[in-house]
Amino acid sequence: MSSTIVCAIGAGPHAALLELARPPLEAWARRFGYDLDLRTQLLAPERAASWSKVLLVRQHLDTHRVVIWIDADTVVVDGREDVARRVSRRRPLAMVAHSYADQTVPNLGVFVMRSTHRSKKLLDQLWSMTQYLDHKWWENAALLDLLGYDIEHEPIRKVRPSDLDARIEWLGNEWNSISLDAAARPIINHYPGHTNEDRSRLMLADVEAWRARQPAG
Repeated sequence: MSSTIVCAIGAGPHAALLELARPPLEAWARRFGYDLDLRTQLLAPERAASWSKVLLVRQHLDTHRVVIWIDADTVVVDGREDVARRVSRRRPLAMVAHSYADQTVPNLGVFVMRSTHRSKKLLDQLWSMTQYLDHKWWENAALLDLLGYDIEHEPIRKVRPSDLDARIEWLGNEWNSISLDAAARPIINHYPGHTNEDRSRLMLADVEAWRARQPAG
């Protein structure tokens, strides 16, 4: 089994976003020896695009010890840390929970998963939760349900304990910095909720700033 892989899917209009993000992502992968799987086709075109991440990560858990997922509308602006070290057999899932609008929302736009029996079972369970196929948060809504959140009312609230609580490594928001919960020193910038035109502009600015910081030659 190989060590670590980073994967992302940028289908349709998101393919151009993923291409923008490619240079710093490739540099991050080279630095830490990550395999890289960047795709432009959905694995489950019959579902909303976000569901395909569940299938892709699940596939890679059979071939890699650690899988890093990033959404297509993200940019690795500071690739100096190996996030794969943040997961363990005891805590095989690492992710960010965003705090905004009087609520705290775990977010699967960027996450890290170690290959364990429980990790695979979790992804299989998410895939089976078809009651969330058309929810505005798709597979993220399914995860929130499993985490014990009431997602029928906003602001959302955790209303019951979950077996998952002890198995998650909560990352700082620098690993998934969004406009509603922006990190002072981001590692990965993420642009959910923006138009693709705005995403392209913001991501291009991130990549240009990243290029300017790279050593000459």
